[in-house]
Amino acid sequence: MDWQMIGSAANLPDSKLVRFEHGDKGVVVLRHEGRLYAYQDQCSHQDVRMSDFGDVRRGQLICYAHGARFAIADGAPLGLPATMPLPCYAVKEEAGQIWIAMGKVCPGQNS
Repeated sequence: MDWQMIGSAANLPDSKLVRFEHGDKGVVVLRHEGRLYAYQDQCSHQDVRMSDFGDVRRGQLICYAHGARFAIADGAPLGLPATMPLPCYAVKEEAGQIWIAMGKVCPGQNS
């Protein structure tokens, strides 16, 4: 698995989506209940940034642009208008840095 550092974990608040640049792609990282999650910074419903319109409410990711809801654990859609999962990636924290593996999807999603 090809891990790449995307930034510092020092200012990553709990239950907030934080955007990191990774090449020409944006990635949002979430620290929730002690675990890290990384997602594509684009809602699967429409071409809007989750970092601009997304939030965490009642254990779900919400895109407030149109009300799409996703499971935190695997990005699965939880109701219309979203019908496709929010792509998510393997993520880890080491030595105060956030690392992702873009070629490896998070548990629960098929590669």
